[in-house]
Amino acid sequence: MAKFLEFVLEDQNYAISVDNVRSVSQLHKIVRIPQTPNYVLGVTNYGEQLITIIDLKFLLGIPKVYFAKRQLTINVFIGNSFYALLADDVLEVIDVNLHNAKHIETLNFKFVILTNEVH
Repeated sequence: MAKFLEFVLEDQNYAISVDNVRSVSQLHKIVRIPQTPNYVLGVTNYGEQLITIIDLKFLLGIPKVYFAKRQLTINVFIGNSFYALLADDVLEVIDVNLHNAKHIETLNFKFVILTNEVH
């Protein structure tokens, strides 16, 4: 078992290792950056540094069915970079059985798709 932070994108629950998570916060003002990939929404201030905001739905190819009333960012440090991953909701820290989990890896991000038997 490993500790993961559970979050929601549309109607599916995902998780990311707590080892990468620094904090969860409300979405701050986004400054758009021209000529960036479509999954990059822009940058925002976090403390005294700029972090890149990633639209996980776009990155994972998830159609946007509705606009969440509150969008949160999962602020993660991966490699030598700091990112704000946009999520519809963040739920809790859970134990995940990695042997039964469906893993997704895109760019430098590693996620788990949650089903009832994964917890």
